[in-house]
Amino acid sequence: MRLSKKFYHVLTVLTVFVVLFSSTAGSLFAAAAPQQAASPAEQIAEQRGSGDVQPDQGVFTATYGVPKDRSTLVQWNFRNAGAGDNGIYRPAGGVYGTASTFRNSGGVFEYVEDDTLSYQGWDEGNGVKHWLAAVPTKGFRSITLSSQQNSSGSGPRNFKVEISQDKRTWTPIADLVMAKSSYNCSGDSCKLNELPLPSEADNQPQLYIRWIVSSDEKTSGGPGIGGSGSSRIRAVEVKGERISGSDISEPTVAVAEFPGDKSEEITADRELSLKFNKKIALENGKQATVADENGNVSETFLQVSGDTLTIKHTPFAYEKTYTVLVPKELVKGAEDGYPLAGDITWSFKTRTSPKTPKLLNMTFNGDPKTSMSFAWYTPPDIPGTVVQVIEASEMKDGVFPEAKASAYSGSSEVIESYFVKSDRDTGNKTKFASHKVTADRLKPGTAYKYRAGNGEPDGWGPVGSFTTDGAADEDFRFIVGSDSQGSSKSSFELWQDTFRKAVDKAGQPKFFMVTGDLVDNGDLEQQWQWLLDTAKNELAHTPYVPILGGHEVHDYEGDENTENNNFYYHFNLPKQIIPGTHEGSIYSFEYGDALFIQFNTQFEGGLDPSGQVDWVDPEFTAQLEWMKNVVARTDKKWKFVSLHKGPYSAGDNAGEWEGERIAFYKKHLIPALDQMGIDVVFEAHDHMYMRSYQMLNDVPMKDIKDDGAGNALNPPGTVYLMTNTVGSKFYEKYKGYDDYFAKINEQPFKKMFTDVSVSKDVMKFTSYTAVKGEDVKPYDEYGIKRTNEKPAKVENAAVQSGSGGTVLSWNGPKNSKEPVKGYRIYEKDDKIRPYWSEYVPDETKSGTYKLELGKLDPKQSYTFVIKAAGVRTNSDAVQIGIPKDNGSSGGGSSGGDGGSSLPPVTTVPPVTGTKPPVNPDGKPKPEPEPEPKPKPEPARKTFTDVDSRYAWAKDAIELLAGKGVIQGVTADTFEPARSVTRGEFVTLLVRALGLKADTAGRFGDVLPGAYYYEAVGTAKALGIAEGTGPDTFDPGALLTRQDMMALIVRALNAAGYGIQSGSTRDLAGFDDASELAPYAVESAAALVRERLVEGSGTGIMPYGLTTRAEAAVILYRVTSFK
Repeated sequence: MRLSKKFYHVLTVLTVFVVLFSSTAGSLFAAAAPQQAASPAEQIAEQRGSGDVQPDQGVFTATYGVPKDRSTLVQWNFRNAGAGDNGIYRPAGGVYGTASTFRNSGGVFEYVEDDTLSYQGWDEGNGVKHWLAAVPTKGFRSITLSSQQNSSGSGPRNFKVEISQDKRTWTPIADLVMAKSSYNCSGDSCKLNELPLPSEADNQPQLYIRWIVSSDEKTSGGPGIGGSGSSRIRAVEVKGERISGSDISEPTVAVAEFPGDKSEEITADRELSLKFNKKIALENGKQATVADENGNVSETFLQVSGDTLTIKHTPFAYEKTYTVLVPKELVKGAEDGYPLAGDITWSFKTRTSPKTPKLLNMTFNGDPKTSMSFAWYTPPDIPGTVVQVIEASEMKDGVFPEAKASAYSGSSEVIESYFVKSDRDTGNKTKFASHKVTADRLKPGTAYKYRAGNGEPDGWGPVGSFTTDGAADEDFRFIVGSDSQGSSKSSFELWQDTFRKAVDKAGQPKFFMVTGDLVDNGDLEQQWQWLLDTAKNELAHTPYVPILGGHEVHDYEGDENTENNNFYYHFNLPKQIIPGTHEGSIYSFEYGDALFIQFNTQFEGGLDPSGQVDWVDPEFTAQLEWMKNVVARTDKKWKFVSLHKGPYSAGDNAGEWEGERIAFYKKHLIPALDQMGIDVVFEAHDHMYMRSYQMLNDVPMKDIKDDGAGNALNPPGTVYLMTNTVGSKFYEKYKGYDDYFAKINEQPFKKMFTDVSVSKDVMKFTSYTAVKGEDVKPYDEYGIKRTNEKPAKVENAAVQSGSGGTVLSWNGPKNSKEPVKGYRIYEKDDKIRPYWSEYVPDETKSGTYKLELGKLDPKQSYTFVIKAAGVRTNSDAVQIGIPKDNGSSGGGSSGGDGGSSLPPVTTVPPVTGTKPPVNPDGKPKPEPEPEPKPKPEPARKTFTDVDSRYAWAKDAIELLAGKGVIQGVTADTFEPARSVTRGEFVTLLVRALGLKADTAGRFGDVLPGAYYYEAVGTAKALGIAEGTGPDTFDPGALLTRQDMMALIVRALNAAGYGIQSGSTRDLAGFDDASELAPYAVESAAALVRERLVEGSGTGIMPYGLTTRAEAAVILYRVTSFK
């Protein structure tokens, strides 16, 4: 049936009337309900009154108070908005849809899902972090606001809604309370349903509305908003009643600024721009200003293109905060002439010089008594990796005395990483140069100053400081914390605050250890930059001991974190001690009278229903073997293990997700820690404060004696300590979890750190809360006094070699004051296999022990070390040597360190009778041909610091040292990572080739008495060394690779090898061949052709430096060249 037009018109009018009346009636009926205290909205209604505003003619008002002509000024639904336009969200529609903006201030974009916008990073947000809408209300009154919000459990619970006309003075409107991840909040406490705004919101060229965090409470209850906590908003709408006869022409407003407000790392030549809601023009006689924090104004030039104002300027200075001011009188609409709604101002911070180090930190990748290691980032095109070091006493009046400094050159590697989350979707990666260098040959117990950079005058970073470990085992203090992870800069500012407080409290701690989850997303470089940049002042003066956690890597199937190597790129640590493990994640060092072991808990195993091993990661087993070897070799009294995912925990991870891992660790990790005599295990992962009892065999040791000063006296077992978090992410105990192991297991909802002191007999730690803005407060304290001493060393150590293999034997010490619980055995040079060691419990009553080794390689010599293991400390070592097989058929044995030999074991059964052996045909067997005697092994000289990291250079170093071609820095150390000087390399080259000259040449800067004097003179006379000037050789300068190659070819030809010059065709495989200096091209090409020199990947690195290890390998090839 078709309706007439007249009937259709009547029906439409009635429908509108019913809708309006129903809305009004609902309001009237609601008014009859029981009343509570007046809300801000009710107070606003009272302020407005019923007679303040005269209604438009022809609009329903008198009885029902609801205007007929009610318009949506602006509406956001965020659907498909992504991260916005430079973080700014444009409306979906409305009268002023093109002139309004919405943004977040202080948080970090997380996602847009359906019509919901979610941000993280609300920690430390009380009174600071907020959502912000900018909406014109020109021509409208009776403004109302609608929105819906919620937060995650660790997100902010309370928001306050405020309005302003100038972003300076704010009027409170409403208080909101979030529900946990739900818009179904009690009493609609998280919603605004057409909330009336005060009359000051009416008829404004620009109205600002913000939803600002108004407490420190998180949604799940309690203080401590988490940096990774989320808060979400949707359905934002502003409505108003049209003012009769008013002009609602669109005002002129800025809808986006570039770079964004509070942006950082802005380049010096970055153009500034403002995008407006319409085409604009400029008023004559007005100017925008750009000034730094000291009032220095940059010269500017303005350019307009359509709706965009570009502000060109003279180059900015580095590391300055600039503020831009665009006065409202400057800009107007090009077509309508409307001026700006108000002044526009925003600020940003410029980057540091690209040459100077970023994210610099110090680590231990060598002996802390004599070395310090450094790592930093620069843009990928910045070459040079140099650290200059002086004794602190040499620095006067804040001036770094370069002439007195020792320079150390390292290496850099260009790496790439996702920077922000959206890069995962696009595949976009940003390149950086990762720089690493180690300063060595330092004096123990000495305070030093240093600076790092690329070696150019404008490439040095600020001066930092450190102090080497003392030569003797001195008392010291260090700091432990955990889980600095965050997903916003503000969350890492909390970690910096904890770091600073800890340093102030401890007073120059020797290092700061953080037990994993350093960042929230290890594959995102932005978070590493926040971590290391916020604490750059602390890291410049305090070495860092980082432990790898699950958030640094791809932790589990389905984890959003992608595979990455950023942990290793950021820290100068041993690369990969255990094959298959994350690079940089496993290492150990000794400091004072303590051993520190860092363990990677990304590897584990599982048990079957009977409690037997069902599966195990081979990397876990290999780590245990390495750890036992490290403990066997040490002579330190105190032993600490640091790991992320511990065996004792009671938070959500332990209670809900990781029971299998914990059960496996309790059966296979804890017994190993017990056997090694570990004093403290620092753990993390569950973000609580947990101190265990002394744990032995998974049993709490509660009956512990006291030394009278509050310290546990010689307690058995190990203490496990979880230090809560140095940041803002707090967990709580999993409901019903059995924490039988815990002496303390609490969540104070305060960030924390632990101050540890180590002396000869007492190890003590005090844990502090470190709330931002407050003084630190002691929370827990525990100490251990150990009077245990070294046991006496083993006696009568000996070795037997026979057809059945090799057997070590020894007697336990007879007169040891310290009880012996077992014996640790290892091969001094890891010739059995890497990190092999054995532990033999002290269980025999006879006091005699044997260890069967099986058959050993007769071409190798071996040195076995046996130590008695006391309650906590190893005895002095007893060594037993096994020489190489001298070709005899008999076996033998030897004693060690005064031990006695055992009777020899015959390796070939004796022949009985006198009849010679015969063949089956009855003829005598011919006498066998005597086996040729093996050629004697060339002499080798071993060095303690040429370990598995230098396996590629080990043979070259040891064989050349055995020949006397090269020498160690000391009797036992070679310093393979140190860069070679020009004088040093020429000396090695002349010595290796046995070069002589009848008349030596001379350079003015090569003085008699220098160790390289004769060699450099010989090299000059033979035309090998041409010098750096008319009469200079610069022997102390570090040797570049291209100079090295030129020297080698000249030396080989002087020795009669007749090396033909190469051509550019030989260098075709190297991307950087064009960077070679003309004098080095033919030499480099010749050495590549003869395979004496290899590049790195596709680079020959002409300006790279040469380490002692690299020089040894090249010289070994030269001496082997035919």
